[in-house]
Amino acid sequence: MNQAGLRLAGLLALYTAGGATAATTQERTNLVPIVVPFEQAPSPYIIIRVPLTSGRCEALIFDTGTNTTVLASALASRVGLSVGRATGVESLNGVAPAIKGEVRGIGFEGVPAVGPRVAIATNIDGLHGFGRSMAGLYGHNWLTGTDYLIDYDARRIVMGAAGTLPHSTGGHRTSLSWAAGRPAVEATIRTHSVEPFSARLVLDSGADHVTLFGGAAVRIALVAGWEQTMVIDSGFGTREVPTTIASVNVGGRQRSVSVEVRKDVTDREEDGLLPTSLFRSVLVSSADGSVIFDASLALSKDLQRTTSCDAGNRHHR
Repeated sequence: MNQAGLRLAGLLALYTAGGATAATTQERTNLVPIVVPFEQAPSPYIIIRVPLTSGRCEALIFDTGTNTTVLASALASRVGLSVGRATGVESLNGVAPAIKGEVRGIGFEGVPAVGPRVAIATNIDGLHGFGRSMAGLYGHNWLTGTDYLIDYDARRIVMGAAGTLPHSTGGHRTSLSWAAGRPAVEATIRTHSVEPFSARLVLDSGADHVTLFGGAAVRIALVAGWEQTMVIDSGFGTREVPTTIASVNVGGRQRSVSVEVRKDVTDREEDGLLPTSLFRSVLVSSADGSVIFDASLALSKDLQRTTSCDAGNRHHR
């Protein structure tokens, strides 16, 4: 996540069981979008409850800015990831040791729409500022092949296989691209004494401010100095960085924002990170290759699923 954004690598998949008849019934069910409510969390972060087949529900930070789901070691062990390939959790503030592998018995039916569920297991003590029950980060690899709406007004996420969400109304549409498995859009950056320039920004629900990397950061660094700084806590380390104020225009929506300037980060596909919380809602549609800001969905009760976690069946540690 980005309080600094995590950059984690991984692919992902869905585990299904049962014969042909059961699979057909489940496939029909999976065509119905699922609605996941926000839990209480410090603004603007999103915490959701994710079901386990054991009947428990675990709290994860919903983070579209990281491309691999991260689980606490204890939870990972319960869902089959006690040993795996040694790897590292890479954030903007450093690397933490971890293991990576496939997990089962956790997640929403039909989400992701393709691939196995892969996660990284590591120590997440740094995330407990969000609550002692926090069990990890729900990364974008667990959204592979889906369309989804992050609705801040209604405090919910609506997600389903690509092409299964109802038609949206209103909002501003822009083209969707992908950067290391995460959704990205083109934005225009303006600030005092710097010519406007375009930047490719990853949509990051785990961020509370804009971040610019590499060449984009170099361009804006002319007006950013160490007179203005912020301390970034990624959950895996802290760091003080320079900041500035800039105007960001994306999808016809213009915002004046605080920008973290990271000239030292030069290995990214994207030019930076854009908080989804700058908008009332964000609809990511892999089906038609677009992002719609401030859109609404007309979702009737008979055309949506809820989870066992909505019925009060929640585990608190």
